[in-house]
Amino acid sequence: MPITRCTLATVRGRLIAAVNAAPAATWATTISSTNDNRRNDTELDNIILAEDARICSAIAKKRGHGYRSLFLALSASITHGSELPDSLGTPEYILIKHATGDTEYRPGLHDPSLSVGDINRWRANVDSRYGAAHDATGSVLSGYFRLISRQLFYTGSDAKAQIANFTRTGACQAPETLEAMLLGLSLGSALKEGDSGPFINTLVADARDEYADLLKVEPAPWEQAA
Repeated sequence: MPITRCTLATVRGRLIAAVNAAPAATWATTISSTNDNRRNDTELDNIILAEDARICSAIAKKRGHGYRSLFLALSASITHGSELPDSLGTPEYILIKHATGDTEYRPGLHDPSLSVGDINRWRANVDSRYGAAHDATGSVLSGYFRLISRQLFYTGSDAKAQIANFTRTGACQAPETLEAMLLGLSLGSALKEGDSGPFINTLVADARDEYADLLKVEPAPWEQAA
């Protein structure tokens, strides 16, 4: 089932209402200069979309988050020893094509005791010490990886990474369930001299607390020292 995203006009309307930029007891999604000559629709849209980008980027960085899949895509092939493509956060997982003749990419195998030296030794397989080559069909060496910072080392024929990215557009991309956070963060950036009301502080504080919790990221199992 597709995930519904926040609607820019709806958030703008709630923002207008929160700062009393429209006549009392009315719902407006655009600002009239006669009601509030300190703000305009373009300004509010830019604020909302900037805060939407903050939320989406935080989700995209957070491995295991239920909405991270909205921003994930499979990378192009990554050669052994190369860096991962630019992305937000660590990869969700590494996929490896075991043998040159394979068409399938399988989840990479991570062993915390495995070093880059082990990987390189298996790839070299001097004098066929470990049997078939690391990229041969049926090889027991294939499919292992080690990630040092963003540099990928692996055994097998090829590798790809499931990575997250976010591109800002003219529409909100945060899930609709996070609309209250988006409103609160936008409100905090839209306040101007003369705005008042304890409820405003509550909305902003709640949103910032929720956003701070979203920023907490657990390390991936392969994030370790060289």
